[in-house]
Amino acid sequence: MLAAVLTLGISGFTATGQSVSTLSVGGTYVAMGDSYSSGEGVPDFLPDSKANGCHRSYQAYPRTLAGTPGFPTNLNFVACSNAVIGDAYNRQHKDQPRQLDALNPGVTAVTMTMGGNDIQFRYIMEYCVAKIACNLSPELEAATSGLIWWTGPRLERLYRDVLAKAGNAQVYVLGYPHIFSAHPAIFCSGIEAGEARWITGKEDALDNQIAQAIKRIRNPRLHYIDTSGAFQGGELCTKNHTQYVTGLVVDLQNWVYSFHPTADGQRRLADTVKSAILSGRL
Repeated sequence: MLAAVLTLGISGFTATGQSVSTLSVGGTYVAMGDSYSSGEGVPDFLPDSKANGCHRSYQAYPRTLAGTPGFPTNLNFVACSNAVIGDAYNRQHKDQPRQLDALNPGVTAVTMTMGGNDIQFRYIMEYCVAKIACNLSPELEAATSGLIWWTGPRLERLYRDVLAKAGNAQVYVLGYPHIFSAHPAIFCSGIEAGEARWITGKEDALDNQIAQAIKRIRNPRLHYIDTSGAFQGGELCTKNHTQYVTGLVVDLQNWVYSFHPTADGQRRLADTVKSAILSGRL
């Protein structure tokens, strides 16, 4: 289905009537965000991102999108693993500029994932792996729900600042994909079925905050891309031979790879973005 959409789109017009040939006419594509945009968990990493832990992968979805309709070949890849909203405004590492500094009037396309680290998603997963029935913890529920609620307005401010600094860019904000299926395994990568369903619910709540922040801004250059189903059929512990998510990595040196998209998962994110743009579902 996706191949057909891409073939039809490239030959003429998107569903909104915009000529695909005019979607990418030069300029710079800036890929901002956190580990889901940097490609954490999919080595090899670009040399300038190894030592500081930004872990920008050669197989991350921004590198796949660069040069496709809507995305200039010139890619400024500033996404960084473990980034939070504040890292768009401040240096996350001494050798890395602020992510917002990559934006200017010459930028014509921007993508990002942001917010997962602001709700402490990594520590939620660590806690649920270590604790039985973490979904029944009232403290975890209250803390996570509070962080999700607090993150929405901060994301809205970030999106407004991105639009202001990149005044000629189309800005595509990706939500977070489900890492567990709708019918999770009884026990999967250290996570019980009840915990998996609770985690999926929190992913949906964060995605809703992202979508609502974009809706409030009402800017035609700002687009939400729903990726919640991008990994369908290849979520953790499904029977599909192609896995789109890395499970629990017990090697402490590479534990951070856990619960991140695989190389195939990164390609699915890129395909979801391309499909949304060319089919006019924005």
